[in-house]
Amino acid sequence: MVFLPFLVDWVAVNVILFLIVLPIVFLLFYIASYNKKVKDTQRRILDVEILEFIDGQIDGTVSTKMLRDKSGLTKYEASARLQNLATQGLLRMSYSAKMKAFYKLRKPFDKRDPPTLSEEPFLTVQDVLTLFKHFDFAPDLQDLVIATRLPVKVIMREMRYFQKEKIIQILYGSTDGMGTATGSKSFVLEEPYRSNPDKFLAKEERLNLELREVLVKDSLLV
Repeated sequence: MVFLPFLVDWVAVNVILFLIVLPIVFLLFYIASYNKKVKDTQRRILDVEILEFIDGQIDGTVSTKMLRDKSGLTKYEASARLQNLATQGLLRMSYSAKMKAFYKLRKPFDKRDPPTLSEEPFLTVQDVLTLFKHFDFAPDLQDLVIATRLPVKVIMREMRYFQKEKIIQILYGSTDGMGTATGSKSFVLEEPYRSNPDKFLAKEERLNLELREVLVKDSLLV
């Protein structure tokens, strides 16, 4: 009978561990599924097309159901796409009394003609320099999504790469007029490129090659 207390303790510890691990496993599974939906559905509707759809509404507001009906996405897929854009700081989310989510653009849609960029499926060094000049050297994420029509995930992966190379800085945590954090992201050049932006082109060949390899490795380019 001496063995019984040990067995009870062993069972109790394992039950506790199970209760701790199960939510973590579920969360990881949900995040993986969510990211897959965001990536896989880009073929059916681009991030920029969602922004265009929202901008085209008479009140600039859409729900998950409205995007589902427009795009042919499932309700879960439409929700994942809208939540992803909100998380990236591009959309403002609000709720009805029945907790139904609605989304609006955080800033007006830029309808100007975008600059001429390369035909590569990613931003080359020349593209990045062209975009910085076009947006007065302070583009934000929405500017780049609209001008390039690339997915947010591709743009942010590239910007993180350029930040690692000490070419740009990613600025986070701006606030709206009410002092609420928006989660928006903007980009500025680091020195010496800030004082002499064209110096960026000296690294063009190496950076373009490395960036393509990074994006292929991350399964963002085929």
